[in-house]
Amino acid sequence: MAAVALADRLAEAFAEYLHREIREKGGAYGGFALYNAEDGLFSFGSYRDPHIVGTLNVYSGAADFIRSGKFTEKDVNEAILQVCSEIDKPDPPGPAARKAFYRRIIGLSDDARRTFKAGLLQLDKAKVQTVARRHWSTDNPAVATAVISSAEKLAEVSKIRMEQQVAERSAIQEMARIDALGAGEARRTCPDPSTIL
Repeated sequence: MAAVALADRLAEAFAEYLHREIREKGGAYGGFALYNAEDGLFSFGSYRDPHIVGTLNVYSGAADFIRSGKFTEKDVNEAILQVCSEIDKPDPPGPAARKAFYRRIIGLSDDARRTFKAGLLQLDKAKVQTVARRHWSTDNPAVATAVISSAEKLAEVSKIRMEQQVAERSAIQEMARIDALGAGEARRTCPDPSTIL
C-alpha cells in the first residue's frame, strides 16, 4: 500500500485543485486528502461545506487526477520524501507509546513497516497509476461515502438522488413493458389520439 500512501502526498500536486473547487467555488471552509497506513484508509474530507454533491464530484475528479498521471516523476519523488519523513520522524514519549500499543493490537510489526518503506522507495509514476486505477475505480466495492451534515441538508441531497433514481427506474420499467408487450400490444395499449382531444 506504499503507492496509496504516496498518492496521499501527491495530493499536494492537486491541492490547488481541491482548494479552488471546494473552498473558492464551493464555499466550504476547507478540504483535505489523507492516508493512514496503519488503518489502510484513504480519505477525502471537507468541513462546513454547503455543497455536498458538488464536493463529492470534486473528490471523484481528484481520484481521476491520480489515475490519469497528470503529475511528474519529480512530484512522485517529492511525495516519497514526504512520506519517508513522516515514517522516520521521532515522536514524543506519549504519542510513541500510543502508536506502539496500537501497532501491537493490529499486528503491525517493525518488519512490516520496513517492508512498506522499502516498497515506497521503489515506486515510480507508472506504479502509482496502476495502484490508483485498482483502488480508486468507480466500481470498487470497498469504496464508501459517509456524509455528516444537518438533517435538512441530508434530506435535500436524498430528495435529489431519490428523484433521479425514480426517473431512471420509471424509464427502465417503461422500456421493459414495451419490450414485453411487443409492438402490436404496445399499439393497443396506447390511447387513440382522437379520443384524447
